Amino acid sequence: MYKSPYEYKPKLAVVSYPIETSADLAVKQLYPGEAIKLMPEQTITSALEKTERGVSDSAFLPIESSHGGSVSETQKALERTGLSIISEAVVAGENQTRFIELGTQVPEPTDRDKTSIVCQTINQEPGSLVGLMNSLAYRAISMTSVQSRPDGQGRYLFHIDFEGHQKNPNIQEALEEMELKSTEFKVLGSYPVALVSPDLLQ
Repeated sequence: MYKSPYEYKPKLAVVSYPIETSADLAVKQLYPGEAIKLMPEQTITSALEKTERGVSDSAFLPIESSHGGSVSETQKALERTGLSIISEAVVAGENQTRFIELGTQVPEPTDRDKTSIVCQTINQEPGSLVGLMNSLAYRAISMTSVQSRPDGQGRYLFHIDFEGHQKNPNIQEALEEMELKSTEFKVLGSYPVALVSPDLLQ
């Protein structure tokens, strides 16, 4: 069973989030009944900065929706921040939305984990992404998502999610091999897989 990263904190946990999203509902879904103070911010960037500066304990951000696809501002924030993804929540409905929580904690492995990375392959010609995928396939690691984003210099960054925790030996091997095939490489975090919630966005 997933344990909240706030379970052993003696003080009230503070969670920042962008106000023009339903992240506050997702927070309440992930941590029902827990003593959490919500800190609404005007933008994704300002919500993230509050956690980076230690004003909030974590930031809850939208990363993907069934209508709008990936949230590029969150992707860009992930590429530069020193925080890690520590949990996720998926809120079902007409516009299913996936949220991620960023913090300084590193969740311990469970039996239902996911690891997220962002990378840029050394050779960006057709088929270069296949080389990365082979590092997972060879070890029977299931990829759950891959998205690309232009870096503004004619190249692409790949955001990849796959099953398993970075502390697991086979995942560690895959990460090391994928890094060797990349010019840029960053592990964004390992965290428990979210269960799809009832529709809280109505």
